[in-house]
Amino acid sequence: MKLKYLLSGLAAALLSASAAHATNIATWTFETSVPIASPGAGNYLTNIAPEVGTGTGAGLHAGASVYSSPTGNGSSHSMSSTNWAVGDFYQFAVSTLGAQNIIVTFDTISSATGPRDFILAYSTDGVNFTQFSSYTNGSSPSWSATVANGIYSHTNDLSSVTAINNQSVVYFRLVDNSTTSVNNGTVGTGGTSRVDNFSVNGSTGTPPLISGITPSGLTTNAGNAVTFTVTLSQGDTPLYYQWYKQSTDGTTSTLISGATNASLNFPNVLGADSTNYIVVVTNNAPNNNSVTSAPVTLTVIDPAFNSQPVSETVIPAIPCQLRRRRIMRPLHRRRPRSTRRRGPQQP
Repeated sequence: MKLKYLLSGLAAALLSASAAHATNIATWTFETSVPIASPGAGNYLTNIAPEVGTGTGAGLHAGASVYSSPTGNGSSHSMSSTNWAVGDFYQFAVSTLGAQNIIVTFDTISSATGPRDFILAYSTDGVNFTQFSSYTNGSSPSWSATVANGIYSHTNDLSSVTAINNQSVVYFRLVDNSTTSVNNGTVGTGGTSRVDNFSVNGSTGTPPLISGITPSGLTTNAGNAVTFTVTLSQGDTPLYYQWYKQSTDGTTSTLISGATNASLNFPNVLGADSTNYIVVVTNNAPNNNSVTSAPVTLTVIDPAFNSQPVSETVIPAIPCQLRRRRIMRPLHRRRPRSTRRRGPQQP
């Protein structure tokens, strides 16, 4: 098949990246760690283990803070604390050895008198931190144990920060950055801020693996819209997609210009679209790994028939023709009997 040679000549501009897959390094959901403590002013609450992967979570307040584990964002638990001051923080430390293209995601919310303004900072020595982004917390709608709300979810793509790639330990901090509360007053000693679903992801050399294409094949009428979507069970980001139109005997494949997403869309199929289709998924982990899907077949009925011819009983020597079934009009729309056309009559 010529596909291998076609792919080697593709320009990167023809391909499209997707953040659908990455390797999870560590995730804290607090469902098993359930941080509850009162370590005292200026003391760390530490050794909070992630529910997925390896790492260490912690918190530090200048004042005497009470840590608790109330309802999370779509789960039973989160990490919460009181008595916030500028510079207080939650911290999450992980190893990024063998990883790059780091992405950090988390959910946060505060009470009405809790801190509003935060920054995300990173460090490789635990002492010198660099701010990456800032964000603000709200207090409404409140979190539910059964339904996650994305309004307070944050995604930070640190793939441009090469200093945190392949490090034995990287520290991420969520730092209180002002004395302003969510209700635009001053942060109160009883005001709280929660974090949940803190996750660190990165590219660790996992090649893409296709689990299937939906639908696996299709027969449809001309004029209908059709979409084929490829799904992956693994693969580091960035992921690149390219769809091909393949001959029915599988000997040749033709690149479909612009078809560089996980889905291949036909807004209005025609008979000429009837053939096989394949997709090639590629990533850079570590040496431009690529995988080719099994072909899916699209069969288009063109012209389309919405109903089949019906049988008719005739008398010899009387002309007739097979015709498609006609839907009867409602009574009020039928012609009067005297004006209806009649077929051939028997002599």
